Amino acid sequence: MNDQTAAVPAEAEIQIEITNDLPAPDQELDRHTKNVSKRVNKLNQRAREAEQRTEAYANALQQKEQELQQMKGLFVKQSQATLEAEEQKIKAQEASVDDIYKKAVESSDADLMSKATTLKNDIAIKKEKLNVAKAQYQATQQPI
Repeated sequence: MNDQTAAVPAEAEIQIEITNDLPAPDQELDRHTKNVSKRVNKLNQRAREAEQRTEAYANALQQKEQELQQMKGLFVKQSQATLEAEEQKIKAQEASVDDIYKKAVESSDADLMSKATTLKNDIAIKKEKLNVAKAQYQATQQPI
């Protein structure tokens, strides 16, 4: 038996070292808090960016509305000026045709009277078109 004991060395002491690889609860809490803070910060940043975009769009919309109102005002002024200019032109043509007709009657020129009558009819048509245009303009100016 001694031979067997000599062949088997004495039982060596086995040392087991226990290491705590798990982070301390405070460290894990800190890490989790940092991650949550990062997510919250990202969400806050996105919200701020969305607010900025919304504000920029609102400003752009307001500017476009102002431009539209200016264009409408310009259109109204130009329409009025055009209608007034056309009315003055028709009045001048009417006066001219009346003079031609008077001269035709004084000179008893049948051809000239016929032409003057045709011109008067043309002017009457122009006047009616002008009246229709004025009525349409007035209709567009009244709020619905």
